[in-house]
Amino acid sequence: MDIKEEEEIKKEFQLERIILFTDAVFAIILTIMVLEIKLPEGARHLPPEKFKEAIAELFLKLAGYAVTFGLVGRFWVIHLKLFRFLKDYDIKLVFLNLVFLFSVTLFPFAISLITGSISPKKPEYAMGYMVYFIIFFSIIFMQSLISQHLVKNKQTLCINTPQLETTLKWKMQQINLFIAPIMVLLMVAINYLQLQYYYLIAPVFFYSLIIKTYTRKYYPEEYNGPLLVRLFQSIKPRKIKRSIK
Repeated sequence: MDIKEEEEIKKEFQLERIILFTDAVFAIILTIMVLEIKLPEGARHLPPEKFKEAIAELFLKLAGYAVTFGLVGRFWVIHLKLFRFLKDYDIKLVFLNLVFLFSVTLFPFAISLITGSISPKKPEYAMGYMVYFIIFFSIIFMQSLISQHLVKNKQTLCINTPQLETTLKWKMQQINLFIAPIMVLLMVAINYLQLQYYYLIAPVFFYSLIIKTYTRKYYPEEYNGPLLVRLFQSIKPRKIKRSIK
């Protein structure tokens, strides 16, 4: 085995370590979040009214976990698409990946702020949603930075370079590089003005509308309409065959 083959094996092994480490972090995040879904100690001895409140809080935590599980799963799938093109790595890519993972690991903390014992009437409730959305847009921004780094260094870091920008939806990533920081600033401004938590939903709705519009524009072959429409389109009517006697 010559030196070149040894270097290739070494690079492949190190890339596997980076990917395995990333997968482990994602798995730990989901595990930590699900551990929070439990009734308080001594719940069976609570009076009926208190027990109903505990059940309602449990369902709130379950809903928060389900939504965040979907988001984390989606980020993992996008990360999988990003790293499947790699044939090499550099220090900057490792650093960007670590910052990306750091942002993802903050999700359990954000959920604890939203689903904890915070009253919706208090201003801290809006802060919980602000932290959650800031983490969400920070992750999007970091994934876009990773995409940018791969596109700029595709000749040295990536394989199948002709398909790289299309598969990564580079045009959408460029939009996220611009919009995600603006969304973070809007969240901070809304919290600074001490507005109610539902004002934070407006920028998220605006962001989703922009992404939907430009996805339809740049990638019409991959856009098939809203999720509910696609679900109903997948249900094909069945023809009932009647036997003629």
